[in-house]
Amino acid sequence: MSPKKISHEIAATADDLFGGLSPSELRAALTEHLQRHYPALSADERQSVRDDVIAILRDEGFFDSRGNGDSWDSDSAGDSDED
Repeated sequence: MSPKKISHEIAATADDLFGGLSPSELRAALTEHLQRHYPALSADERQSVRDDVIAILRDEGFFDSRGNGDSWDSDSAGDSDED
């Protein structure tokens, strides 16, 4: 499965998989989910999928109604997907 298809598949089920998580928690949960369920992806592919899922969810307003105080921009610096 291509990274783009994986991104859209994960984003489509985000409410079930990641509902209630803050952006920083989502980043960590996505990294763990990708390592567990898609071990054949390279670190660069996992990073790309994670970034795509976050962009899709941001565009869809995934966190707009949650009011959790965590912002997308406050924790994006220094993110890495280390093996």
